[in-house]
Amino acid sequence: MSEQRFGDFVVHYNALPTLALGEAIAREYGIERAKRRMLINVVVRRYTDDGTGNSVAAHVSGEAVNLTGRKAAITFRTIAGEDVGTIGVFDIAGPDTVTIALSIRPEGEERSFALRFSQNIAGE
Repeated sequence: MSEQRFGDFVVHYNALPTLALGEAIAREYGIERAKRRMLINVVVRRYTDDGTGNSVAAHVSGEAVNLTGRKAAITFRTIAGEDVGTIGVFDIAGPDTVTIALSIRPEGEERSFALRFSQNIAGE
C-alpha cells in the first residue's frame, strides 16, 4: 500500500484487479470479481503530535484515465472494519496504464486533498 501525507493526515491507497481478492473477501465486502475490473482501496488516518493515528471517514471521488484518454468514473463507498476505509471500483478495457485522480475530503474538514498516481495493469 502506498501513502501520501497531507498535513496531519496520511492517505494510504492501492489499486489491484478484483480477481486478486479471495472469493470470501470479495463476498464479505460485496465486490464483484471480474477480469476487467479494478479495485481502489483508500484509508485516511489523522495523526496527532504524539504520533498516534486513527482512521477517519472520508468522502472520496475520482476517475481513471488510460493512455488513450478514455475515462472511467470510479464509484466509491465506505466500509467498516479494523480501519474505516473507502473502496471504489472501475472497469478497464484491457492491459494498460491508467492515471487515477482522486479528491479526498476527510469527514469534518472543509479542505480536500488531490491525489494522483499511475497504475500498470497487466495482461491476462
